[in-house]
Amino acid sequence: MQCLYLLHDGKPRLSHTLYPTLGKLVNVARVMGLNVDPDEHNKHSLFDAEMRRRAWWDLYYYDLFISDLLGQDPTIHDASHTTRLPADVDEDNFNPSSSVLPPPREYSNFAYFAQKCKLAQLIKSMKKRTFREAGSSEPSLEAAMAFETEIATWLSELPATFKYKSEGSADLLNSPHALIAQRCELVTLANALVLKLYTPFLKKS
Repeated sequence: MQCLYLLHDGKPRLSHTLYPTLGKLVNVARVMGLNVDPDEHNKHSLFDAEMRRRAWWDLYYYDLFISDLLGQDPTIHDASHTTRLPADVDEDNFNPSSSVLPPPREYSNFAYFAQKCKLAQLIKSMKKRTFREAGSSEPSLEAAMAFETEIATWLSELPATFKYKSEGSADLLNSPHALIAQRCELVTLANALVLKLYTPFLKKS
């Protein structure tokens, strides 16, 4: 909660306040074992296991985006955790007494979060790549274009509910405001990633 407050209170203090707090939060989560998938120990109920996965991936998402904003490497490395993505379920029918995962609804806030987690994985994949030809220090336009194709594929494979609709369309006008904002955020994050891909080619040689 403290991280969320510091992130959204509008004060420019990411580097000296929020980033250290995020690091502490990651370490606390590791001590709690959230970085290990609950099925590996089989000591948590179905509901508790999903809540642990959600907590870890929420942290994974903020770690990646805050670190990227500050030009730092993420604190959480892919090889340091085994926690699977949480399941998309019908929130109204999922509770501590559930013995099976209820099927997802067409639209829910968690379904939106799941898409952001998948985008975070795509961004993490980009950060691992050099986008340079072997033996060259110069960025490779072909490699950047190939990754742009991956981003476009991710956008095209979004569930219909979260696909951005053009301004003035009937679907856009009739959609809940929160859903419109979520669609805009997903497409904005994806296109910002494309811009970051091509930034090295805009610099003067």
